Amino acid sequence: MCYSEVERDEPLSPLGRLLLTTDQIVHCIMGCENPIDVAAVTSDIANSVMIQLPRFSSLLVRDSNGRENWHKTHVDVPRHVIVVEDPVSDAADEEAVNDYVANLAVSVPLSSDKPLWEVHLLRAHNCIIFRIHHALGDGISLMSMLQEWCRRADEPDRRSSMGSMGTYSNSSSNQVKRKRALWKVVVGMLMGLRFIMQFVLRAFWVKDKRTAVSGGAGVELWPRKLATAKFWLDDMKVVKKAVADARCEDLGASAVVKVTNKDDAGTVPPLVVLYLISCVSTLVVEGRGNNQQELPPVALRQSTRFREPPRILLEGNFIGPHQSLNQVVGDSHHLCPLKTINDVLIGVISSGLSRYLDLQSPRALQDGVQITGLAMVNLRKQSGLQELSDMMRRDSGIRWGNKFGMLLAPVYYHQGGANPLQYVKIAKQMMDQKKQYSLEAQFSYNVEKFLMIYFGPQVASWLNYRIVCNTTFTLSNVIGPKEDITIAGNPVKYLRLNNTSLPHAITMHMLSYAGRVDMQILVAKDIIPDPQVLAKCFEDALHQMKEAATKLKNEEYVE
Repeated sequence: MCYSEVERDEPLSPLGRLLLTTDQIVHCIMGCENPIDVAAVTSDIANSVMIQLPRFSSLLVRDSNGRENWHKTHVDVPRHVIVVEDPVSDAADEEAVNDYVANLAVSVPLSSDKPLWEVHLLRAHNCIIFRIHHALGDGISLMSMLQEWCRRADEPDRRSSMGSMGTYSNSSSNQVKRKRALWKVVVGMLMGLRFIMQFVLRAFWVKDKRTAVSGGAGVELWPRKLATAKFWLDDMKVVKKAVADARCEDLGASAVVKVTNKDDAGTVPPLVVLYLISCVSTLVVEGRGNNQQELPPVALRQSTRFREPPRILLEGNFIGPHQSLNQVVGDSHHLCPLKTINDVLIGVISSGLSRYLDLQSPRALQDGVQITGLAMVNLRKQSGLQELSDMMRRDSGIRWGNKFGMLLAPVYYHQGGANPLQYVKIAKQMMDQKKQYSLEAQFSYNVEKFLMIYFGPQVASWLNYRIVCNTTFTLSNVIGPKEDITIAGNPVKYLRLNNTSLPHAITMHMLSYAGRVDMQILVAKDIIPDPQVLAKCFEDALHQMKEAATKLKNEEYVE
């Protein structure tokens, strides 16, 4: 794959300039199964798609006015490869690597006399660490590049599969679309103003209550420790489904049926599992199942999302009004957003922080104390990983670079004994409102862009610093390759991401990879001296949620 070269210096984007001012560096950590072949890795990098990308083959330069630009240059790959032969510590491999990365987070800037990236090869620990300046791109950009570059372990000729793009088809009428769009605009304006005001107040006046995990101004310079919380994606999905089913019961679901529209001129769509909601006036489908059990007239409320439940599954072919049935199937994506892994993640963090605070300062906090995080949100039109060729097009709405905003993500301290699934339900309610109606993430992005353009990096970085100092933690979640991958023919055991230090005493970066989910927890060690304990609190929180979800499912089957 070839991309057109940059013929002249290209100015940095406003957000890129802001990240340059705060000197944010992304660390991508690859644990390999086999010993690292330095020559093979160096050659693989030299021939990779990464070198063809303009940002990775450009120097950062400043013009006569002091404005930053990218200047095309020749890449001397060996200068970017740093080989560490000896063990970096006496600890086990993963702990030693975490200690090494924690030291990089506060003490080692990237050299400006070459493109702003480098690769550390820890040969004694079979680990490769990519250090990439955040000004080059965000997590979605970097993971999309990695997916294009690396091959699948089971099929070396193929790249890893893309994550979900979050797209859907909608066959509803234009009138329905217009009504829904108008309502969403009205509600969105009101909810958006509310969230924007919260964001402004947080920047200037409102500050989190001090706890055992609070940071503050200057904490970004303190020594760091790094630990990893390990999850399974399937466990998170079990919790997600349990909360979804509980929500569906609350909406009054009465039965489920697989519907096939055989009236569709010989084109039979895939079976669609629908919840049938009773006590609604508009008739959509009625009929009998193969077991001859009569179904009541059923229909949809537009606020109801169809989901597959753990009860009453009626197999049958139901013939209904062609247009209405297609509208039901098409609109089901819009009616009520499914809980995402983000909701489960925020629930895990809320429960895990509560557990940790109970250990560190029992009975020091009142139940319900708010602990506010900053969640990084991808603002591209499509979610998930992107086709790299699409990202490099200038007319693309999913362009390479930094396209993310910030959301205030409040979690709440609760003393031991709370229902584990309740943490996810609370997170779901909060995130649903923000995702459907809030302009908060787009607002934060546009404000930073405006300040960078018209007032310069000093004002923009000051505002950003204030918001971070007035909150407690940073959170990001990036989707990674769906299958195991290799680099230079070496299978990758684990894949992790983190960032350099912020005034927060705790930053958390989650990355999914081949069914596993690892969350890197970077802490100021003088505030949180035992991040391994904090990681265990998060792991135990998800384990307890899964147990509660499994128990709930078994009770429903018994009924």
